[in-house]
Amino acid sequence: TQIVIVVPTSDSEIMLLPDGREIILVESVEAAWAMFAERVARNVQPIFHWTSFDAVNMRKYAPSYVVDSLNPRLHDLYSSFKSTIQLPERSNSLKVVAPYAGFQWKGYQDWWAALRDYRLFLDTNDPAHLIEACHYQAGDVEAMVAVWKWLNSFSVKM
Repeated sequence: TQIVIVVPTSDSEIMLLPDGREIILVESVEAAWAMFAERVARNVQPIFHWTSFDAVNMRKYAPSYVVDSLNPRLHDLYSSFKSTIQLPERSNSLKVVAPYAGFQWKGYQDWWAALRDYRLFLDTNDPAHLIEACHYQAGDVEAMVAVWKWLNSFSVKM
């Protein structure tokens, strides 16, 4: 999992988490999308996301060449989930679905807490806050991978 965080007062730089993972700091949302497009350009695999949130934000904020290159590859895993699995739950949020796939978050599950930590980092420059927000973000990606693998475990082999 690669983490790219927008820090408006920063030129592109790399920060290391205590577990050795890198966080790439970029100065704008456009730069983050461009870096993402560059990193995934090496393959033509689908790019999974949960609900339309990421796709809508990409189309709204990414440079047009990024949208043109990534949009055809986007696949809403939530839509695939909804059309194949029904759980005894009121919500199909990733936080509800991922435990069925065997995934458990290591930190908090509240996106408001992640946003608070991100803003505290911007205000204080204390990396502890950014580390917590990044753990949340990485957990979401890892949860989606777990759900993707879980959904594939139901596929019929012919």
